[in-house]
Amino acid sequence: MKRWLKRQWWQQEWPLYLLCAAITGTLTATALELWNAKLTVPLTYWGDALATADHFKTVMETGWFTYQPLLSAPYGQTYNDFPTAENLSFMAAGVFGFISRNFFVAMNLYYFFGFIAAALTALWLFRRLGISKIVSLVMATLFALAPYHFIRGESHLFLASYYIVPLSIWIVIKAIRGESLWTKPHKGSPRLRWLTSQATGTLVILLLTATAETYYAVFFLILIAFAGVVRLIRTGEWRRFWGAAIAGGVAAIALVINTLPATIYALINGQNPASLVRSRVDVEVYALKLSQLLLPWNGNRVPFLRHIRNLYDQKYPLVSESPALGAVAAIGLIALLLVVGYVVATAALPRLRSERFAERFGVLTQLAALTLVAFLFSTIGGLSTIISFLTSSLRGWNRMSIYIAVLSLAASGILLDAAIRWLQKRANKRPVLSGAIAIVVSGAVLTGGYVDQTPANPSADYPATIGAFNADATWFARVDSELPTGAKILQLPYQPFPETVSATGTQSSDVLLPFLHTTDLRWSGGGIKGRPRADWPGVIEQYSPPDLVALAAASGFSGIHIDRSALKKADAASLESGLTDALNIAPIVSANKRFVFYDLRAKCTALRARYSAAVLHRVEKSVVVPVIVDSSATFVTTTDAQERSFEQTTASISPISLTSAGTKPVHGTLSGTVRLIDAPPGVGQLTVTLPNGTIYEVRFTNGVAKISLPIVVMPGVSSLTFTFTGSTASKPIAMELHSLVVEEPVVTAFLSHNTMTPWAP
Repeated sequence: MKRWLKRQWWQQEWPLYLLCAAITGTLTATALELWNAKLTVPLTYWGDALATADHFKTVMETGWFTYQPLLSAPYGQTYNDFPTAENLSFMAAGVFGFISRNFFVAMNLYYFFGFIAAALTALWLFRRLGISKIVSLVMATLFALAPYHFIRGESHLFLASYYIVPLSIWIVIKAIRGESLWTKPHKGSPRLRWLTSQATGTLVILLLTATAETYYAVFFLILIAFAGVVRLIRTGEWRRFWGAAIAGGVAAIALVINTLPATIYALINGQNPASLVRSRVDVEVYALKLSQLLLPWNGNRVPFLRHIRNLYDQKYPLVSESPALGAVAAIGLIALLLVVGYVVATAALPRLRSERFAERFGVLTQLAALTLVAFLFSTIGGLSTIISFLTSSLRGWNRMSIYIAVLSLAASGILLDAAIRWLQKRANKRPVLSGAIAIVVSGAVLTGGYVDQTPANPSADYPATIGAFNADATWFARVDSELPTGAKILQLPYQPFPETVSATGTQSSDVLLPFLHTTDLRWSGGGIKGRPRADWPGVIEQYSPPDLVALAAASGFSGIHIDRSALKKADAASLESGLTDALNIAPIVSANKRFVFYDLRAKCTALRARYSAAVLHRVEKSVVVPVIVDSSATFVTTTDAQERSFEQTTASISPISLTSAGTKPVHGTLSGTVRLIDAPPGVGQLTVTLPNGTIYEVRFTNGVAKISLPIVVMPGVSSLTFTFTGSTASKPIAMELHSLVVEEPVVTAFLSHNTMTPWAP
């Protein structure tokens, strides 16, 4: 009879894992009050959660996340332009897509699964650290219910899926202990030996770590490098050092392979610096502070504790992403910092060294060393600032708090075990009482940790979320029913995606809402910003409503969809009034008054009757592959008293970027309007320096300068310059910029003839 059958089932490990999954699942459902939620509605229905839903839908419809043909019409959304390497979660999206074909359900299930998976991997780690079963169960559950998990939520679902962290920590601990990571198998059949070998286990964990989340892979590489160097310094064992180095190398290579598609895409199509905008300053803005880790989190169930944290976040700078550990892990962190102090003190004063401490709590020194390194990298002004000199892409170093959390909970578990043993000794070795002590103490810690770490009133937003979701679903079902399969719809206003916010505060991820609620319509929004194929709607919206309608219809768009929430009231009213007059039809409006839809099919039919397909194709090509004019270097978007939006600057010299995606020079007309604000009559002159060095002088009449200049834009990125001179005012004069575009001759000719006689170039 095999060894595992000789033991009673309750003495084996597998029932502990089942119990852990059951307890964690129950407490997660309770913490989130899932009985008030709806499985078909995401728990978070705004911000990055919509981008996450986009990924799930795209993976389930196309097989992978990199290309979605229904977004960024007419080209499709290409996500390789936004460096993403969380391939493990994309694989999970495909797996959960088999469980439910509803991508919102799949996303919710994966979020719930992340809690249970985190608990199970943490339990596995804590048992290998020698922590007792019941205490490991408690600490693993608290790790799954970490404040970090709720702070991330479905908005940062891939970060919330941190179940790989305990596995990678075990590799680091083995390395710092000097244990082999690559032991060869010795017994059994050759195939089975390799499948169950330590080397295979290490390799699997490394591949999972590198594939799960870029941040977690980088954090692991830092810790494994430290572990290998420490082992080499302490023992001089090059073999163990190279074992750790190989582990780091494997993880690094796997990480590079995961990012390879985006790298190849950039090499073929050129870099797109506008897609992922990061500043080196961000590394300290999004770092963490020791006080943040020790204080209660801002969602605490206890009002007094929640008030303390909110007061701290309001009064003190650099809130970051509000990292917090929870009380149980915070106690462990304090203990580990004390261990660091003890190690330093005993190094200076050897007589303070305790062999008893080293024997019983030696693992604490290993945990303390790793925690110290993690803190030194993740804290404000820490070593991550040095890394920012090399790259600005890694900015969210406060996310290393989840590594600090698992290390701190391990320390708390070791200390709790010691406390329970101390109490049991005073029970005079009575088994029943000893067992009761372990259960009561562990239960008290779990209960306190649950109350401390889980959110207060988590379902407060569920009714509003479900209501908004249902309203959108009803509206877009109506739009879908109006149009044929494959119809293209122009979304206005144009919002660069991702990570931008409109003048009204609407996030760019809202452009995904139509796509998420329809199945076969093609939407102009959702392209990765920074390339003309994604940014072209920002050019067409500069035209007057009649011209906008003509160009959109000529480009094959069957409708115009407006999100009023992304526009100032005056801008929305002006746009809708102009479109209504141009089309001579009333739009349909959503029940909540947020969305407006104009049907362009009659206009498309009229244009096809007037112009040949070749003519319309030339117009479409000019519209959807335009020269992108970017004035954001000095001009900022602002609004006037009537809530009309425009671009404004007080700079006397304003460089303006031009981007052409074509392979040939674009000959066109630079047109637009510059208006002076509160300038004395007759003041000022505008000098326009074109990319080829040609200089034009444009004078202001009644404070307004109309620009209409011939221009040649070469392929790639070039620039022109506005220089304002002639001001005698004591302070800089502000300039407004309106509708600056580079218009190709085919568009100019089409628009000039569109309302007159049929025209053929």
